[in-house]
Amino acid sequence: APMKYFNMEIYGEKLLPNWHRLKKNSLFMKNHYANFPLSANAMLSVFTSAYSHHSKDLVIQKYSSVKLKSISEILKDEGYTTAVVHTGDLRYAGQRRFLSYRAIDRIIDLPELEKIPPYNIKVGWGVDERAMTAPSVEFLKNRGESPFFITYFPANPHHPYAIPEGFKQITGPVPSGIDYKKRNWLNYLNSMHYADYCLGELIDTLEKEGLMENTILFLFADHGEAFYQHPQNYNHPFFLYEENVHVPFLIYNRDLFPEPLIYNGISSHVDIPVTVIDILGIKKDEKHEGKSILSAHMEELAFLHTYWKDDYTGVRDGKWKYIRRMDNAMEELYNLETDPDEIKNIKDNHPELAEKFRSFILNSRDYQIKFYEKILSHQ
Repeated sequence: APMKYFNMEIYGEKLLPNWHRLKKNSLFMKNHYANFPLSANAMLSVFTSAYSHHSKDLVIQKYSSVKLKSISEILKDEGYTTAVVHTGDLRYAGQRRFLSYRAIDRIIDLPELEKIPPYNIKVGWGVDERAMTAPSVEFLKNRGESPFFITYFPANPHHPYAIPEGFKQITGPVPSGIDYKKRNWLNYLNSMHYADYCLGELIDTLEKEGLMENTILFLFADHGEAFYQHPQNYNHPFFLYEENVHVPFLIYNRDLFPEPLIYNGISSHVDIPVTVIDILGIKKDEKHEGKSILSAHMEELAFLHTYWKDDYTGVRDGKWKYIRRMDNAMEELYNLETDPDEIKNIKDNHPELAEKFRSFILNSRDYQIKFYEKILSHQ
């Protein structure tokens, strides 16, 4: 879910009540970004603290064994039991193959979950999200005395925005005869509300089983979702507007955060694994691109990239958002404090800022190219 929809209420009810419940005992990142608005690219960044390839190549698919040290490998070396749970099929986009190189002790996904009643019912791209809970809890309870690192990767909310038959529709019944854009939007809201409900059930079960004691939860969306807030902008990977890339992220632990805290700086997915190992007192790998959110640091910006139909690169720096279309040098500059919906392109009003961000983007692209030339030469 994008940050844009986080505080939404429908008929007086919070769209994401469990996110808000967890936020009360969390550090909440107010300005967090998906570096690339696609699940496969988010997996790369949150596991390895690496940016995506500069081309359309999906690193996890084309270069599954890429020599980037992942958070799961680092924690495995520290004696952690590691697991990944997904309600869809991890064979999609090379995810399972990528994870096979990342020291994961246990992978639980669709081929296994569709055999376990009562939640083995097809819902969208996977099965009912509640199917994740029982097998993962069983695995964690039988792991022995080791600490654990587990990644939950629900399929919803994702197009076609399905929910189980009979599950509550927070919007009320969706009429069948309405415009498809409106229907998709209502279905998406219901899918988000359903996914939030399943999140609450999962956390409640983990806490009831004692598995949240001395456990820190990092909860974030892998990307946003657009519904024509800008021309031709739907789904998630096509553009770099806030609805595509600005996502909620919180770090939850009742003992660490007896009161809610807000982080007002800029953060992004590449920062997540570095923040995890910083909390645990483990040194970051030299190839890690992110910073620890909890450490002292000066530079606060997020580097953004997408390449689906067109190649766009961008940066969020303070109140400014700059986007460049790489094939024709079309530029956009927005002041997100005064224009959070990115309506008024003020590039021509601030030529010095446009030049500063243009230089940053082009240098970053050069760095990105050299980074992968070096990394992939060791394959």
